[in-house]
Amino acid sequence: MIEYTARKISMKLNSIVPESNVNIMTYEIARKLNFYSIIILTAGIGALTNHFWESCLGMVGFAALRKFSGGRHLPLTPCTIVSVSLFTITPILSISTVNMVLLTWLTVTLLLLYSKKEMPIKLASLALVVANLFIQSPVLTIVFIVQTALIIERKEGPKYD
Repeated sequence: MIEYTARKISMKLNSIVPESNVNIMTYEIARKLNFYSIIILTAGIGALTNHFWESCLGMVGFAALRKFSGGRHLPLTPCTIVSVSLFTITPILSISTVNMVLLTWLTVTLLLLYSKKEMPIKLASLALVVANLFIQSPVLTIVFIVQTALIIERKEGPKYD
């Protein structure tokens, strides 16, 4: 859906500016549509469910950890659907403090084992996750473990960058 819309927009722009590269425009437009769709849909659904701030916290926490840890990326349309679902469902979930602590330490362990980033960047990822031991946000606990799962390389199947 996002790729299709981006292609339509880039084709229209190409008819106005024929020397433009349709493939490059399509890629960049699709990335922007993905980015803004996630923000707008997360904020909108979060507001409708009375979990606006928690949804935004999940979105920002996920993005911050992803910036430091990297990881697989889904194709754009599924990425939008999965991301919005994650950010708007996690505020509704309830997990105990004990489970939050256990999941946070599991996240730290997975980051230590699977992160291929250099040590200063790996330490930033770890600091972000460990900070949640003090913040004690169930939303951050869940989005951090999901993001960390994306850094684990699989032996088979496609990889998305």
